[in-house]
Amino acid sequence: TRNHGLVLNPSKELKIDDYPDADFAGMYGYEVSSDPSCVKSRTGYTITVADFPVVWQSKLQTETATSTMEAEIIALAHSAKELFPIMDMVDLLGNAVGLPVGDTTMNVSIHEDNL
Repeated sequence: TRNHGLVLNPSKELKIDDYPDADFAGMYGYEVSSDPSCVKSRTGYTITVADFPVVWQSKLQTETATSTMEAEIIALAHSAKELFPIMDMVDLLGNAVGLPVGDTTMNVSIHEDNL
C-alpha cells in the first residue's frame, strides 16, 4: 500500500555486498530421529548491488556440518558462487552505460560475521 511496504533506496555508488550467514543444526532440540534434515544447517545470504538486493536465498545445506564454523564456511562458499555472475553483469551493464567498471574499480565486499 502507499503507507506500508518495503522502501528501497539504491545508492549511487556501484558496489556489491554479500551478506552470508548460517544457522548450525537449526532444529537442534526439535529433531525427529526419522528425519535426517533435522540435523542440517541453514544457509542464508543476501547480495546487493548499489545497496539494492538482487539475490537472496535461505535453504537447508546439502552437507551435514559438524560445527558452527563449518556451517558458516559452507554458507560463505554458496554465496560466493553467486557473486561471479553478478560481477559480470555489473561489468556489462556498467560498460553499456559508460561507467568506468573493471577489475580495479569494482568494489566487492563480503560481510561474514563468524570467520
